Amino acid sequence: MRSWRLKELPLGYGTDTLPAFFALDCGLSVDVRLDSPDEVAALIQARRSLGLQSSTLVTVPIPIEEALDPDLAEAAIEQATQEAAEQGIHGPASTPWLLRVVERIPDGKKLEVQRGPAAK
Repeated sequence: MRSWRLKELPLGYGTDTLPAFFALDCGLSVDVRLDSPDEVAALIQARRSLGLQSSTLVTVPIPIEEALDPDLAEAAIEQATQEAAEQGIHGPASTPWLLRVVERIPDGKKLEVQRGPAAK
């Protein structure tokens, strides 16, 4: 599993683990779990009252019925990364490339996963 370097530690909304892009869990823990919109709002307000200028990353897992198997998702990401490198794709063009490759996963879920709760 890939590792990430974040300036801010991720918070989990209704989860103790950091959601992956297409899967429920990437294997990393979140530092704080929040279970309601009121808790999220209170945390953001507290950070603002302290004068913190950095952003707050609140991660939300996709619905379980839309999640891909983590191994399948990781294999698709690795394939996309390899194809992108071979074709010189990097930077902002990487995300659309990743989405196109993962869309080819033969489990019928396609990109509904990527849009998740925000699209509903």
